[in-house]
Amino acid sequence: FYVQKSTELVNQNTNLGDVEFDLKGIRVPLGIGIDILGHEQSAIGLRAMGGVSAFFLTDAEGHTAIPPDDFNDVSWGLYAGAGLNFTIVFLEAQYEWSLTDITKSSVDVGQTRSIFVNLGVRIPF
Repeated sequence: FYVQKSTELVNQNTNLGDVEFDLKGIRVPLGIGIDILGHEQSAIGLRAMGGVSAFFLTDAEGHTAIPPDDFNDVSWGLYAGAGLNFTIVFLEAQYEWSLTDITKSSVDVGQTRSIFVNLGVRIPF
């Protein structure tokens, strides 16, 4: 899954102002889920999911105060979400909490919070 994250850093203790940058990479989730309403073959279903994920950084663009080498290559996270099935179409929403900082040292950006929304077609096998 290719993902682009956009981050805004607001530091109220300095005169730097707001810092915005884009993080591009590949997100690999590993999770489990449970059907709340319906089941796998139902026309309409509701499910909950959660798990861990790794975000492999491929590019960091934006503010020049943060060199690209100061970003960690991998960011680990936890996520929780819900999914809705309508016949062959599904809609999922997930919220992810980062467990690791995204920068190594120069500027303490901290941990990210992300929202992911997926819309797709279920293909039965």
